[in-house]
Amino acid sequence: MLPVGGLSPPGRADGELAVRLESIVGTWVSDPQPTRWGPMWLTFEIGVDDRLKIIGTPPDANWLYRREGPYRLDGDRLITSVLNEGEPVRVRAADGELVLVINDELWFRLRRD
Repeated sequence: MLPVGGLSPPGRADGELAVRLESIVGTWVSDPQPTRWGPMWLTFEIGVDDRLKIIGTPPDANWLYRREGPYRLDGDRLITSVLNEGEPVRVRAADGELVLVINDELWFRLRRD
């Protein structure tokens, strides 16, 4: 689901510091989430070419929200202008899910498409 606000975002396991690129590359999707434009399904396409694309689809599907740009992985942090205005986002891949943590109030839990 995405975005999810709560008491705290899902944590990482003790000793888990670096995320392997192979574990996050691919297409990840969310359930419909509330946005300022209404409910939207989000797709995150993380490429091996260091490109990240986010596509948001509203229910009427007459238009799409799109953001795309380069990214880099630094340990457990995803750094890209596409998310969080270029500030690092914590990332974790486990049990078939991808979790992106912007801060304690805003985080994303995604599943593979």
